[in-house]
Amino acid sequence: MDENTRKGSGLAKYLWLLPALVVLLLIARAAISLSGSATDGATWDADGQVLEVDEGGPAAQAGLRVGDTVLSAGNCDTATWDVCQYNAYRPGSVVPITFQQGEQVHAASLTLTMTPAGTRLAWLMVLLVALAFCLCSLVVVMSRPDATEARLFYALGQVGAASLVMGTSGRRFTPRPGCW
Repeated sequence: MDENTRKGSGLAKYLWLLPALVVLLLIARAAISLSGSATDGATWDADGQVLEVDEGGPAAQAGLRVGDTVLSAGNCDTATWDVCQYNAYRPGSVVPITFQQGEQVHAASLTLTMTPAGTRLAWLMVLLVALAFCLCSLVVVMSRPDATEARLFYALGQVGAASLVMGTSGRRFTPRPGCW
């Protein structure tokens, strides 16, 4: 086996860079999206059960209360509303919502507002940690490309970074009052 076959030739020897490139693109996309992220001022679980309503926020103004059940929000499934809201709507968007309080069903409109600065800062910090994972593992594997430990560290670093980035694609991480 000649040297080029053993170490890879042409484009094939650079394929290991692909995960880092994908992670870096995901980080950039998530960071750009932070500037115009919208919020409805409420948190509910996959079944639509309202867990939290921000006082004075759009959901509170629409009459939503903790314990209510959201039946529909916009044209999104209630289980995926966080991701849908983050990707499809901007501050100022008016979104129809249907929810149940006790036995009564209500229809209202939410005018989404800008995500609070503290929440956006928390998301940015998560993205910076993801960037550190991505770049540190890249430096390690570039310094010792033939070492199995370096390759394993690289793979784990890229998976960890991608997981952190994907966690910011919806309102998965929201700091509690007093965090900032």
